[in-house]
Amino acid sequence: IYPNPASTAINIKINGSSPVGGQVDIYDMTGRIVLSESINNQEASIAIANLTPGVYVVSISDKRNRYFKKLVKE
Repeated sequence: IYPNPASTAINIKINGSSPVGGQVDIYDMTGRIVLSESINNQEASIAIANLTPGVYVVSISDKRNRYFKKLVKE
């Protein structure tokens, strides 16, 4: 996930050569989902301009795995 910290959008790049389909969920610090998007490629851009500045957790999941990353929204 880059850039981090971010202000208007984040880019997600998934390493690997096979086609990827998955889900990106962004949680606030209370555990509430504040943004959710499906992704169909190894690279995606997600607009976060509407999120309040703060710290979030990004969950990226496919049929087999789930990854979590901390995100700082400026």
